[in-house]
Amino acid sequence: MKTSMKINILGFIFALMFSLVACDNTGSRRTSSDGVVVMSLGAEYEILPGDVITPEDENTQIEVLHVFGAGEDGGDLKFVTLISGSAKLIKGDYQKL
Repeated sequence: MKTSMKINILGFIFALMFSLVACDNTGSRRTSSDGVVVMSLGAEYEILPGDVITPEDENTQIEVLHVFGAGEDGGDLKFVTLISGSAKLIKGDYQKL
């Protein structure tokens, strides 16, 4: 196989791997234009006042972590992690009540 062909193949493989990493195929922060995040198993999400978590099935389990005084302004931070099932996180800025 010619050297130039090997370089082309290696370049293609590198570009493919880079595009997969750049797309963040974990899906941990997929947000649609309406502020809905499809939560991924094991991913941690910071929640803010007004955010709503909607379970998608009866087997959904969510872990909540409250860190006191850890924010930049000394305020509390709150995180959730999807343990099982499926859920959506609706960001408070986008809720239309």
